[in-house]
Amino acid sequence: MRTDRLNQMEAFILRNGTASLYDLSRFFDISLNTVRRDVTDLIKRGRIRKVYGGVSSLRSVDSLPYTTQLPLAERAEMHAEEKRAIGRLAASLVEDGSVIFLDSGTTVPYMLPHLAGKKVRIVTHSLNVMTEAAMYPDLKVLGFGGQLNHATYSLTGDVGVNYRSIRLQTLFMAATALSVEWGASNNTYEEFLMKTELVNLHTNVVVLADSSKFGKNATYCYCPFSRIRGIVTDRRPDGDFMEAIQDNGIKLYYPEEEQSAP
Repeated sequence: MRTDRLNQMEAFILRNGTASLYDLSRFFDISLNTVRRDVTDLIKRGRIRKVYGGVSSLRSVDSLPYTTQLPLAERAEMHAEEKRAIGRLAASLVEDGSVIFLDSGTTVPYMLPHLAGKKVRIVTHSLNVMTEAAMYPDLKVLGFGGQLNHATYSLTGDVGVNYRSIRLQTLFMAATALSVEWGASNNTYEEFLMKTELVNLHTNVVVLADSSKFGKNATYCYCPFSRIRGIVTDRRPDGDFMEAIQDNGIKLYYPEEEQSAP
């Protein structure tokens, strides 16, 4: 969709500071004429400006709204240490004999090195998870088919496996943002549809989210806060967020003390 491309192009420019029209054409695999039309619309948003031969940012990426989807490679580099800790801790929650769903995103694949050696069956639509799991021959992986979503590096839409007939013990879900009012949310519609259906079919939903995502909202809510059964993160939340976790009976896992709460 053009809107997704515009959001990704804007994020690319804000992250890099400047970009030539040729760079944008090559990176997004579109013609220069299409780049010029896209840039004209992006300038109207007020976050970039036209310069000789290209564009430059007027605002830093820290001010980028959560409705804008950063390219996957850039998201993978953000909060990497926190994601490693979250992945290791989330994997410790998986018991032998479990059938689990691993979501797309950049945090969930960090579970895989710590799942190796366990008797576990993984169901996923994430190409990142499938690629990483291939390094561990003992892991059993059932992958969904479907159409490639370039923004999330996942397969969505009409899937080759009927996941509605698979009983899953736990859903390990990614989230672009996590708030008490809006719940766990993401920015791509196709992912939203699949996530919502999975959450509606299963009760044990565990969200993996580093603390930078707390109190923020993305475009689509796929799971209300009250439906979440566990949150794995990098530190203990403060204030009202922690109070809401306790009020909703959500189990909280964070690496400082290797413990769960409420």
